[in-house]
Amino acid sequence: MPQLSTALIDDVRSHLIERWQHDAIYQRFANARTEYQGPPTIRQFVADMLALPSLALRDSRFAGNEKLLGRPPFCQLDRSRFGELLATTVLMSGLPTTIDTLALLHVFIPSLRTVLEADICSYSARKGAEERAQFELVAACGLPREQFFKWIMLPAQVQALAELLWPEIRVRHIQRPLIDFFTTSRIDGWYEDSDYPMALGQGCTVRVSTVVAALGTATIELQRSHVETPAAVYPHAWRATLRDSSNERIAVASGMAYVPAGKFCDPSAFLSTADEVSDADIMRVRALLDQFPARFGHGLDTGVAFLCNWERKPAAPKGAGMETLRAGLTALKRSMRRVTTLAVDLRPAQFEDWDLSNEPAEIVAGKQEAREKLQALLDTARPESVLGKRAERFHILQRHDPTDAHYALLLLGEVETGRFRGPE
Repeated sequence: MPQLSTALIDDVRSHLIERWQHDAIYQRFANARTEYQGPPTIRQFVADMLALPSLALRDSRFAGNEKLLGRPPFCQLDRSRFGELLATTVLMSGLPTTIDTLALLHVFIPSLRTVLEADICSYSARKGAEERAQFELVAACGLPREQFFKWIMLPAQVQALAELLWPEIRVRHIQRPLIDFFTTSRIDGWYEDSDYPMALGQGCTVRVSTVVAALGTATIELQRSHVETPAAVYPHAWRATLRDSSNERIAVASGMAYVPAGKFCDPSAFLSTADEVSDADIMRVRALLDQFPARFGHGLDTGVAFLCNWERKPAAPKGAGMETLRAGLTALKRSMRRVTTLAVDLRPAQFEDWDLSNEPAEIVAGKQEAREKLQALLDTARPESVLGKRAERFHILQRHDPTDAHYALLLLGEVETGRFRGPE
C-alpha cells in the first residue's frame, strides 16, 4: 500500500521552506499564463487581509469587519506580527473564520501543490545523480514512477501533507513584522548584491577605468551586450563602484545605456533589442516610451543611460552615492559621446512590489515619501549635467515584476505583431 515516506515529507518541507522564503508559491513560465488558485503571492494575501476592514465599508460580503479599522494588526505594520494577523477572526459573507484558515486554504495548499507538481514530479529537469535520487524518493512511497504523480496529487495526500507541514511553515513566519512582507531587507548592508564580476557571457568588456574621488576610488566598468547584429541600437551595461581607503565597497550605481547605430532608432527596434538583453530591459524601455510619448514615442534620436540600481551602505559618508553616480556617467560620456539622456527608474530598492492591489496605506505613503526624497536629491544635484549642454533627465516608474517572463513575452509579442507603433 503506498504511503508518504519520511524522505518525501523531508523533500517537500525543504522546497516549501524555500518557496515561502522567496514568496514564490507558484511556478511561472514565459510561454504560458500562470493559473492562480488564490492570491499570486503571500504578499498579496497579506495585503488583501489587511484591506478587509476598509472593504467592509463598501462590500456587504465583508460586513462586520469594519470594526477592525485602525486596530492592530491592521495598522502599525512595523509592530504587528504575521502570527497576530493569522489569529484574527474575520467575517466572510457573515460567517466567522480565522485568517489562519484562509491562509491554509488559499496560500499554503496552492504552494504545496506547486511543490508537488514543479519540484517533486518534474523528472525532465533532473539529470544524473539528482534524477536517481528522485526515483528512489518515489520508490520509497511504494509506487512505480508512472503512478506516483496521480497518487500524490489526490486530495487525501495533499490534505495529509498540509496537516503535517502547515504548522511548521507557520511557526517559521509568525514572528515576522507585517511590514517585512512589503519591504526588502538589506543583506550585509545592501539591497542588491553588486559585488561580482560583470557576466562575460552576456557581453564583451569595452573599458574598465579607475578614478580617484573625494570619498574614495571609483571603478567604472562598461560592457557591450551581446545582441544580433547589425542592430538599430546597441546596448551597454555599466557599473560604477566606490571603495573607501580600506577597499570596502561603499556605494554602487549601475544600469544600461542604449546608443542608436544611426541618427534614429524606431520604437519597435528599440524594444526588440532590449528584449535580447533581458526581460527587465524590455520593461524599462517600454516604460520610457509609454510615459514620455512626446519625447520618445516616435523613437530614439540620442543615447540614453538607464539608472537601474543606485545605493550606498548606511555607514558610508553623505554624498558617496552621488559621487559614484557622477563618476559612472562621466566615464559613460567619455566612451559614448551620444549619451545625453539619463532615465531614472524611481523604484526605491527597499520596496518589493509596485503593482500590488489593496496595498496598505502605510506602504503607499512610504513609497511616495521615498520617491519624493530620491527625486529631490536628483533635482538638487543634477547628475545628468555631466552628459553635456543638451543633457536631459526623465523619471520613469516600471511597475511590473522584472522577473515576470510572461509579461515580457507579451510586450515582445506586441512588437512582433506591429501593435506597438508609438503615437500616431
